[in-house]
Amino acid sequence: RFQRRIAVVLANNIEHSDVFQLVLPAQSIFGKADNGKMPLEAYANFIGGHGLSISSVVTELKFDTASATPKIIFRAVRPLDNDSEFPIAVERGQSAEALAAISFNPAQMDRAPAPATAAA
Repeated sequence: RFQRRIAVVLANNIEHSDVFQLVLPAQSIFGKADNGKMPLEAYANFIGGHGLSISSVVTELKFDTASATPKIIFRAVRPLDNDSEFPIAVERGQSAEALAAISFNPAQMDRAPAPATAAA
């Protein structure tokens, strides 16, 4: 099963927002754009076609309600302000929080404590 992890911060508070890990299933990554609904790969190509990087744009993520399984679609909202927002976004993208959000460490998952079980 193919998945991809991405780090996300909220656009309304780029500097102080927590960094969130978003795990995308394959149907949220691959496929064709359909009526402005773009999976991640098509969205990245669209943004790149305009000479921008995906990290330089405020992106709306939402669930595709027409999909039978959970699927996130992407849409460009606006470019980040180059003077104030973009440097902060770059710094946040290189932070320890962001790197931890996108890294996958199966050994660490193996050492995770077992979930608590309810007493009968």
